[in-house]
Amino acid sequence: MFNNISKILALTFSSAYSAGLLVTSIVIVDSWSQMEPAASIEWFGIYGIILGAVMAPLGFLAVAFTLVAFILVVKKGDTSSQKVTWLLALVFTVASMVLLPIYFLEANTAFFDKTIELSQVANAVESWGFWNWIRTGLSLAATTAIVIGMTRKSAEAHI
Repeated sequence: MFNNISKILALTFSSAYSAGLLVTSIVIVDSWSQMEPAASIEWFGIYGIILGAVMAPLGFLAVAFTLVAFILVVKKGDTSSQKVTWLLALVFTVASMVLLPIYFLEANTAFFDKTIELSQVANAVESWGFWNWIRTGLSLAATTAIVIGMTRKSAEAHI
C-alpha cells in the first residue's frame, strides 16, 4: 500500500513541479524578458522569492517521493523494466533540482542583490530562461517516467 501511495505522491509533486516550470518558462520568463531592465530586476526582487518558495518545495518533495518509490520498487523485486523506469524518473528529478546550486543560486542572487548591470539584464534573462527550459525538460521527462512506471506493471500483469 505504501508503495502505491509513494508513487501517487511522486506523480503529484512531479506533475505540480513540471506545471510550475512550464508556466514559468512560457509565461513568466516571456513577460520578464519584455520588461525594461530596471523593471525586470525589481520584478524579480518582489516575486522571485515567492516563485522559489513555491517551486523549491515541490521539487524537493518530487525527489523525496520518487526516491521512496524507487527504493520500494527495488525492495519489492519488481521487474527490471520497472526498476529502470523508476531509476530514470529519479535521475531526471534529481538532475532538475541539481541545477539550483549549479546555475540558479548565483543567477537568482545577482537579481536579488541587484548586482547585474542594466546592460546585461536582457542576456541574464535569456540565460535564465534557457536553463529553466533545461530544468523543465528534465522535470517533464521525470513525470513521464513516473507515469510509465505506474502503468507498466499493470500492463505486464495482463500479458
